[in-house]
Amino acid sequence: MRCLHLLAPCTFTRTSLCASTSTPTLDLEHTEPSAVERALRAADLVFVTGGYAIFLLQHVHRTHLDQILRQAVTSGRPAYVGISAGAALAGPDLHFFRDRQDPGQATSTTGLDLVPLGPRG
Repeated sequence: MRCLHLLAPCTFTRTSLCASTSTPTLDLEHTEPSAVERALRAADLVFVTGGYAIFLLQHVHRTHLDQILRQAVTSGRPAYVGISAGAALAGPDLHFFRDRQDPGQATSTTGLDLVPLGPRG
């Protein structure tokens, strides 16, 4: 299995589900969109770590990861695993996850909408 570890900006944990030491890791804060797309094409599993949810979303939008990953995962490859902010990203909207300390400046709080995650009315 080819795993891609996407490191969320301001990550609090460096844990990886991808046990191989050769697992590619991309820091979304410092990665260009073309590099994200190339890495996703080669991955069977994408692991997104936690951190500030809106800051993560800002860089997901900047790199177009939301468009690329949503289409790829719903087509069946790669599989998506997220913890903390990475898990929140899989939901339909991250508005609930706003935090005053979060440095993110996302124009939209729309998530990947892969799972029905979030508060219930």
